[in-house]
This record gives sequence, C-alpha cells and structure tokens, in this order.
Amino acid sequence: MKKFLQENGIILLLVLIVILVLILAQAKKNKKIKEGEIKEIIRRISENVGVDGTDIKTLTDSVTPDLNFDAKTYAEKIHDANNFFNDDEDAVYQAFANKSAAQVAAIKVAFANKYGKDLDEFLKSFLNEEEYNNVINIIRNNR
Repeated sequence: MKKFLQENGIILLLVLIVILVLILAQAKKNKKIKEGEIKEIIRRISENVGVDGTDIKTLTDSVTPDLNFDAKTYAEKIHDANNFFNDDEDAVYQAFANKSAAQVAAIKVAFANKYGKDLDEFLKSFLNEEEYNNVINIIRNNR
C-alpha cells in the first residue's frame, strides 16, 4: 500500500482536487439557481396583484417564498392530477392544504418553470368553477 501511494500519490492528489473543484462548481451553480428562483418568485408575486383574493395570484401578494420547501414535488402532483380520463381534484386540494402563502407562491413558480404554464390558467382549464373555488378557499384558510 505504501509503495502504491508513493508511486501514485500525485495522481490520487490530482483526482481529489478535480473532485473538489467539481463539488464547488456544483454548489456555486445551485446557489445561482436559488437566487434566480427568488428573483422570479418576487417578480411573479408583484406583477398584476389584485385586491379581491379571487385567484391564487392575489392570495400570494407580497410574500417571501420559503425556499426550503420542495415546491417542485407539489407542482408535479398538481400537473399529474389533470388526467385525460379522470381528473384527481383531491390531489389538487391536498397539494394546497396546509401551505403558507409563501409555499403556494413557490409552487406557482415551480409549476411555471417546469411546464411553461401559468398555474391559475392550468387549474381553470380542467377544474370546474366550484372545484377552483374550493382550491381558493383552501389557500385562504391556510393563512
């Protein structure tokens, strides 16, 4: 083992340095992504904010998103609830249940980033008016 280290020590050291550089590069990339998500969330929250609270956008005005929350998972659950043969309204309700306004805002941004669609418009496209209002009431009751 000692002979192996003496003969290959420099190679092992270089490999460790490369691994460390890759880890640091990934950490820096993740930080930039988080910063970009924060800016996008704040931009989306502050644009066209209404006052009547009749859609998700107006319910998430002037909130700071909780970035430790995994909004992507809930965005996927909401998207997957829209099924060609049978929509799963309960999955949508559960996705919004017990979520703060910041978490709802984060779900909205994650949904737009992943699917390129506005969450409000998506929900309105497959939920009837009563079901959509149920979602709004769930979000209101979370406050």
